[in-house]
Amino acid sequence: MNLRAASLYKSKNALKSAGAYFIVLLLILLAVIAIARINVSNGGSSYVTFSGYTIGAWVMMLVMGITAIREDLRFFIQNGIGRRTAFVTQWVAALELAVLLAVGGQLFQFLANAIAQSVPNIRIGELYSMLYAQGAMSLSLWQHVESFVLYLGFLLMAYMGGMFFSLLFYVLNKTMQVVIAVSIPFLLFVGIPFLWPYFSAPLTALYQFCSVNSWNLLLVFLIITAVIGAVNGLITRRIHIRGL
Repeated sequence: MNLRAASLYKSKNALKSAGAYFIVLLLILLAVIAIARINVSNGGSSYVTFSGYTIGAWVMMLVMGITAIREDLRFFIQNGIGRRTAFVTQWVAALELAVLLAVGGQLFQFLANAIAQSVPNIRIGELYSMLYAQGAMSLSLWQHVESFVLYLGFLLMAYMGGMFFSLLFYVLNKTMQVVIAVSIPFLLFVGIPFLWPYFSAPLTALYQFCSVNSWNLLLVFLIITAVIGAVNGLITRRIHIRGL
């Protein structure tokens, strides 16, 4: 088995995952449309808002990054694939799945615009439109290009982040796993509020940088992805694969 064969193996899983995700989101969208129509037929004037595609895609990429890497490494190494090739395969799979979901995001936005013509009390948004187009449901061609590449950076970052946590917990002993697991919620609810006054200035500057346009935010996503990906590569080269 070589890189091409390994990539084809991962591509099949990516297509299945993306297809299942689209079906689930389509069913949810149909349910949202039905709720909006019932609201209109009953004389209601409230808006029904749905923006689940973006966060759902992000969670899916995060989970795929967490679950795939361990079994893939064991499977590929058992079939004569080196660690470096196995790691490159993860990047290929992540990019393919991110492209599929990013394309789906644009189709989702087209569908949302079509729905809005017949259901006036529904608002459907996605990542780019919510951040840089004031929630607009109809985007220009160039805005769709910006939205597409922003999705790519956002989703690749999620996949690499999932890989990092999976590899981290794989190499730590049980005691350290418990310590890290307990530290994460502690950091979120206690550490960040405590440290915020010390880092508020650079974080505010980063926020202002990202708010200028989507390309700045994309740059931040890509830098984070590259850093996490490099760390993942170092861990992959040295990790002891259990069961071999």
